[in-house]
Amino acid sequence: MSANPFSDVYATPEGGDSASSYEQHENKINTMTLIWPETFPITFVHAIPSKCPGSRFSPDSSPSTTPSTPPLASLSYGTVEWTNANLNYLLSVLYPDQALANEFFFVPSLETLSQSDFTTPAGLALYQRLPVTPAPRSAYAATAPIGTGRPKPTTDLLATSRLSTTAASARQSLAARLIGDKSILNFMAAYYNLLAQLYVLPQPLLDSVHRGLKGMAQTSEPEWYARFVALRDAGVDGSWGFEAQLEAFVLEAGFSELGRWMVVVENVRGLVREEREEWARIYFETGLFLERVRREL
Repeated sequence: MSANPFSDVYATPEGGDSASSYEQHENKINTMTLIWPETFPITFVHAIPSKCPGSRFSPDSSPSTTPSTPPLASLSYGTVEWTNANLNYLLSVLYPDQALANEFFFVPSLETLSQSDFTTPAGLALYQRLPVTPAPRSAYAATAPIGTGRPKPTTDLLATSRLSTTAASARQSLAARLIGDKSILNFMAAYYNLLAQLYVLPQPLLDSVHRGLKGMAQTSEPEWYARFVALRDAGVDGSWGFEAQLEAFVLEAGFSELGRWMVVVENVRGLVREEREEWARIYFETGLFLERVRREL
């Protein structure tokens, strides 16, 4: 299983129907739907594995089983203090799989940056370690182009901060460069806020949400769009019930998001109350952190 289990796409057929109806809709594009990245990084606080390891939508590797809790400084309702801990936490939210694999490193290191006197402005850069792929034997053939067998770069520069006069401003600048478009933060904050609500739903309402999502999998594209317009025009927001909020979120994000939420709900139904409450707390704190970052950057 992947450390990012919510990237799974899964649909459970009802009444003996096959999943073909889901597959037929999977590649359709609704021009009125907000366009998000094809693969959306989800933080590795998501440790709940898919219950469908045999599904063709399930990854192969094992997930983390230890929640990654935001640093305590992040949980207040004040401004974000751009400490080393907060920057690393944001990085784990944006790039969960790479953070778990310890692929990132800073230049200078965060420890060195914290000890700098900044007599002259300095910057901070984030690099990713790339897997080393040996050149195939054919690369060394006499007929191969010159340089074919040369080693490829083992690092990639992801982002650099502007020149700064304090360590905190360098970390904040790098965070802003990593995020780029604030719409990403809007999406992720809404996602985590919905997760926090989902995990504390009473069982009858959770079962109702599960049935509703399975019903959405059978929705035609015209019906999907009509419902999206209806909820958008009605002004669904955080003051509405959870089912309306989730439906509006999935309709706006697109059909592929439906499969992810079906997996999430199935997993929640298999947890005891104490487990649900703990994950709800973690997701709430993550959503709160992202909302504060969005306001400040």
